[in-house]
Amino acid sequence: MGAVGAAAGPFLGDLDITTAQMRVLGQLKHHGRMTGREFAARLGVTPATVIPPTGWKNAATCAACPDHADRRLTWLELSPAGKEFFRGLWLAAGKTVARAIAQFTPQDPQTLARLLNQIAGQLEHAYQAPGPGSGP
Repeated sequence: MGAVGAAAGPFLGDLDITTAQMRVLGQLKHHGRMTGREFAARLGVTPATVIPPTGWKNAATCAACPDHADRRLTWLELSPAGKEFFRGLWLAAGKTVARAIAQFTPQDPQTLARLLNQIAGQLEHAYQAPGPGSGP
């Protein structure tokens, strides 16, 4: 994580964005287009606290679009510049990971895949809902 963070550091250092704005962009990247009310519910805040991004210095990354059928609704979504923002954010980190993978021996990819599958299986097993009659 440290190496990936260091690779993305120069990109992040040049951003003119607050943590709250990054959170908005992250939610839109993960969940896609949503209304201000839906967004507020995801964050556990009141809809009045969701301020459309038009006042941001970097408002080009996120778009607030009025709903043509219901003027009371405003949709929040990533703009093309917002999508490009995320591509740039992970580009340096992706290059760092690719250089590390390029050093693998022929057996390493199979070993990594086996270990990741084993971890995923254990995590899935640990978080499965208990069935009827199962103990604590």
